[in-house]
Amino acid sequence: MSAPTDSANQLRDAVLGFIACIEAEALTPEARLNRLAPALDRLSLAYHESCATEAALGDNEPPSRDYQETRGRMAQLFPTLGYYPLAKGDGDDADLVMGDAIDDLADIFSEVLDVAWMLENSGMNEATSLFRFGFTHHWGRHLCDLRGAVHYELFGM
Repeated sequence: MSAPTDSANQLRDAVLGFIACIEAEALTPEARLNRLAPALDRLSLAYHESCATEAALGDNEPPSRDYQETRGRMAQLFPTLGYYPLAKGDGDDADLVMGDAIDDLADIFSEVLDVAWMLENSGMNEATSLFRFGFTHHWGRHLCDLRGAVHYELFGM
């Protein structure tokens, strides 16, 4: 087996770092929020630095999780996050809607846990495929929207 590439290490570190940010004990909500911003940035950068793989997802399936339980946990860990305004659409045709930072976090956390499970049980290629697919088809949009809400919470702008 060959040594992991820099982008593979970056992806693994970003995934494990994000999970550690969420699961770290004895952090104040403020400290956790301060750690969340760069953890989200590292996830985004790991996508952009990673390479598409030829690996198809095999038969290994990550364990299922209860969404409501995950959502409740995110609400406890990040009590200052909630709904935020979000423009959807282009230019003058854009609609103002409400985003939900707790839903964003629950979705990202759940899917990143799946990637970590794949790292452990299926290997880097399948984990990278799942990471890249999830980023482009689901949680990447949540990450971009959430990052703006976190920035506002941290800096008031």
